[in-house]
Amino acid sequence: MDIKYLNYILAIDRYKSITRAAKALSISQPTLSQYLSKLEEELGAALFLRHDGELYPTPSGRIYLAACRDIQAMEQNFKREAALLIHSEHIRLVASISWALKLLCHILPIFKKEFPECTLEFSEETQTQIKKMMEEGKADIALMAATSLNGMPGCNQILGEEEILFAVHGDHPFCRLPNPERQITPEDIGRYFAEDHFILAAENSNVRRIEEQLFRQINFFPASTCRIKHMHHAAAMVSKAFGVTMLPASCALPSPAIRYYRLNPRACRINFISRQACRPLTPGEEMIISLIQEYYPMFQPPLSNLL
Repeated sequence: MDIKYLNYILAIDRYKSITRAAKALSISQPTLSQYLSKLEEELGAALFLRHDGELYPTPSGRIYLAACRDIQAMEQNFKREAALLIHSEHIRLVASISWALKLLCHILPIFKKEFPECTLEFSEETQTQIKKMMEEGKADIALMAATSLNGMPGCNQILGEEEILFAVHGDHPFCRLPNPERQITPEDIGRYFAEDHFILAAENSNVRRIEEQLFRQINFFPASTCRIKHMHHAAAMVSKAFGVTMLPASCALPSPAIRYYRLNPRACRINFISRQACRPLTPGEEMIISLIQEYYPMFQPPLSNLL
């Protein structure tokens, strides 16, 4: 997993200067400056402000930096655990969903007790890349999400449905309306959130397709938007009253500052395991799939904890 771009932002925070950070990263100052400008444009928020000749994170920047450190720590933990496995059976595992890395960090110590001579290779890819890797035999097991399994390669096993929620800061006027069922209709979104900033999912993602379908249904497009790849960052942004968003339940941040609503009609994505269909599973692959199925519910919070 390539985390160099996370290091770019962490270096700017550490050195409080693009010039000093670029030198430490062994890249050019214009390259780092252009990357920061592009990232801030995609997020729709400034991450750093200059004061007395040095750069300091904005409130949005502090949220983003915290997320960078969390991802970096998980990646380092995964590499540390994976490095303990001795080369023998080799399992190539790919994922396109945010909870997959957390799940793998949990099950890997259990797996290696039974298969100490097996190595596990993991990478995060887009759904399009994963489909191609599975078709070309370059991945053994994939963790994916989709609104439908039609056209998905390999042999697929459904883990469960994951509901898409609407997240809004608790101080929004909509939250003061009587709503015992905690539901929101497309018409409600068009009526009460026309002037709000929308944090949208990445292009071609399942959540983005659900968003676009809902917007088309009511002939609505938000007045102000930003796109974000990792939806758990979106929840953190909502907690700071940065905007509103639609996100999978597993990406929801339990916070008294956020109010979650179920979409009516209900919108879900299907979480599933995909594996190569042209050959039998190895013992290691069988155990990996069994552990994923067993521990998957731990990483899908009950809606009662959010609503």
